[in-house]
Amino acid sequence: MSLLTDHQDLLVVFDLPHNTLEKDTLRVSNVVNQYQMPLHPDFNRLPVDLGADLVAPRVSELKVCSRNYVQLSFSQPMDSISLQNVENYLLWPWGEVVGIEILDSLASKIQLQLSQDSPAGGFGKAVYLHVKGLKNRWQVPMAEEQKFSLFRPVENLSQIVIYPQPVRAENKELIFAKLPQKAQIQIFNLNGILIKTLNQVNDYGGMHWDLTDQSGNRVASGIYLYRITDGKQDKIGKLVIVR
Repeated sequence: MSLLTDHQDLLVVFDLPHNTLEKDTLRVSNVVNQYQMPLHPDFNRLPVDLGADLVAPRVSELKVCSRNYVQLSFSQPMDSISLQNVENYLLWPWGEVVGIEILDSLASKIQLQLSQDSPAGGFGKAVYLHVKGLKNRWQVPMAEEQKFSLFRPVENLSQIVIYPQPVRAENKELIFAKLPQKAQIQIFNLNGILIKTLNQVNDYGGMHWDLTDQSGNRVASGIYLYRITDGKQDKIGKLVIVR
C-alpha cells in the first residue's frame, strides 16, 4: 500500500491476481483520522470491481537529469525483474544503459545510468531512448515500444559544457554543448586575432570544432579565447590545446 500525496487516497496493490469472476469486498480496519477517530463499522466496507480489463503499462514521464542519468516514471507498479534487464533499453545512435536503480517501493520509478559516450541533454546530436519488453507487477506487458528523444533545449548560456578540456592537439574535435538556439562561437588567439567562427547548423544544442583555423589548417597547441553569443547575451572564456 502507498499513501498518496493528498493523504486522503490510498493505493492498494495485490501481490497475486484475483478471480475476476467473483465479487470482492474490501474491508478497512485500524484506520483513524487526524483526530484519532476510527472509521465507523457501517462504513468500513466497499465492493470492489476487479473484472475490468488489465491495462498495459507505459512510461508516463521521462526526465533527463544529466548527460549520464535519466529517470523514468511508469503508469503502474512494475515488475522489478523486467525493469532491471538492460536489454529492455536501447540508446540510438550510440551509447548504452550501464546501470538501473529502482527509486520507489512500487517499482514505478527508475533511474537509468548511461555510458559516458551518451550525448543526452544537448550535445549536438540527436539521441533516442527506446523502451520495450517491460511488464507491470501482474505480468501485463507494454502494448508497444516507446521512443523518447533525450535532447533538452536550454534557454541561456549558463549551462555550457566544453569537452574535452584540455584537448590534445591530435584529437579530431572539441565539442561545445548545451548551447541555446542560434548560437555563434568565435575563437581567438591570445593576441585577439580571430582564428575560427562556428555557426550552429542544427537544433540539438552543440557545435563541433575540428581544431582548424578559417583556412583549414590545424591550430597549434596553446591557450585560446572563445566568445559565444546567441543574440541576447555573450559568454567569454578560455580553452586549452596541449601536445
